[in-house]
Amino acid sequence: TNSQGTGYGNEISFTTINLATVTTVAATHISPYQAVLGGNVISDGGNEISARGICWAHSPNPTINSNITNEGYGVGPFESTISDLSPGNTYYYKAYAINIAGIAYGNEMNFTTEIVLPTVVTVDISEITGTTAVSGGEITYNGGGNILAKGVCWSLNPEPTLINSFTSNGTTTTSYISYLIELSPNTTYYVRAYATNEAGTAYGDEKEFQTIIDPPTVRTTVVSDITPVSAITGGEVTFNGGAIVTNRGVCWSITPGPTIDDSTTSNGSGTGIFTSEINYLDASTTYYVRAYATNSAGTSYGDELEFSTLPACEGVTTVTYESV
Repeated sequence: TNSQGTGYGNEISFTTINLATVTTVAATHISPYQAVLGGNVISDGGNEISARGICWAHSPNPTINSNITNEGYGVGPFESTISDLSPGNTYYYKAYAINIAGIAYGNEMNFTTEIVLPTVVTVDISEITGTTAVSGGEITYNGGGNILAKGVCWSLNPEPTLINSFTSNGTTTTSYISYLIELSPNTTYYVRAYATNEAGTAYGDEKEFQTIIDPPTVRTTVVSDITPVSAITGGEVTFNGGAIVTNRGVCWSITPGPTIDDSTTSNGSGTGIFTSEINYLDASTTYYVRAYATNSAGTSYGDELEFSTLPACEGVTTVTYESV
């Protein structure tokens, strides 16, 4: 402006720019290993969107310095499928959009991937007897969840499950030992370790073993009908040990702990009650007697009993007679 008036220069135009406006969309199609995330660029802020996508991390407030997807450019909705996730983990994510003004982020959201069944390995069978054995398991992966139960299960048939016999060995992810009890001798069993989390129960590899044959179980009958030279006793074979009882009876001696190497009776085979008559004893003598039973695993003995024969009869021991 001067005394002649106001003069103007040439006109120049410009456009103001701002960060883009972007929102984050809730996750869908969540599985143990992937999920579909998304966002919506509502406004480009006055300049072209050069990149957009999702950024995510295991901890809150992810940025483009974390894991990202790139879903092109421009305004409007978009989706991103992220993979290689871990089961049972929580992830935090935000949509982002970049223009010349900088990086804009949407609201932060999170999701948790689904858990999967645990992974468990069955320990080899050991310390096998006629009625017990030792096994166990090792949980190599918890499936992304909490271990709610673990142990081993066993059955007479392959592929045992928790509807069969099982042990319960706590809820940690450490290796464990399981004791199988109340088994039957000379019997084949199938065993699998198991582990349970929120997704269900997983089983380890199957192991097969056979219990051994035990000696029989026998008890001794009370001694009765004692005379100077004889007595009545016997026994009962209450369990065959998993094999046929081939011989049974009683053994006796004038010293404790009689065995089948001493005087014996033989009272057949099999289980059940039997009666034994002991003869050719000496009068006024203390004897020790035990029932015995034998199968292919060996000979076992019942409880030891002690008795004494009666004194010999006094008086005439010989009778002479003539026939009429």
